[in-house]
Amino acid sequence: MKKIVVFDFDGTIILGEKPYLRCAEIISTKLPDTEAVAFLKTVKSALDHSIPFPGEDGWSMLSSLSSKYSKEDLFTEAFHQTRKEMLARPDMTYMPDSVNNLLEKIKPISILALASNSPPQYVEPVVRRYSLDHYFDYIQPKAGKPMGFMQLVKRTVENEKLHDDYCVLSVGDHYPNDILPAVEAGWDGAFVNPFLLDMRKSTISDKSVESLSPWILKWVQK
Repeated sequence: MKKIVVFDFDGTIILGEKPYLRCAEIISTKLPDTEAVAFLKTVKSALDHSIPFPGEDGWSMLSSLSSKYSKEDLFTEAFHQTRKEMLARPDMTYMPDSVNNLLEKIKPISILALASNSPPQYVEPVVRRYSLDHYFDYIQPKAGKPMGFMQLVKRTVENEKLHDDYCVLSVGDHYPNDILPAVEAGWDGAFVNPFLLDMRKSTISDKSVESLSPWILKWVQK
């Protein structure tokens, strides 16, 4: 049986809190001084696990928190500015060696897909930076998850002519986008949960891809 593994991008294999902090700084410049201080303090507390995490991932956390301080959409413009800075500053993110090691091991024995909801202009340069096109058979920016998750799997199955002889594992840190669609379809989900969110239905959950790697490897090999 052929194994399809779908990985999320930001917060799953590409890591780093600097983009979230930078985005928060940009948002804070649009707020009155007292609210800006309170907003930045809350963001840092969320990232430090000092308070219950108010979102599904780092970006949704910033969107949610900023909406409490202003009726305007302060997040979208700050997000795009941050993404542009991430392209110019490689130090803002990193990909752990453990991810490289995992991809090297599972590439020969599985079909790998990378799905990101971010636009191509932000995804593709980072893909090239970390040579992810060496590993992934399918790379889908602007994936439109959660609905786009099923569409990506369907396209992969059709392109690979797999018929019914396949199984799917989704690996990601945004539960509604990455894990829930797989679980609801009867497939497996490896929930990357760095912000210690409440446990939800998934095949396995841990704080990072690194800690999940042995299980993912066994899943592909079985």
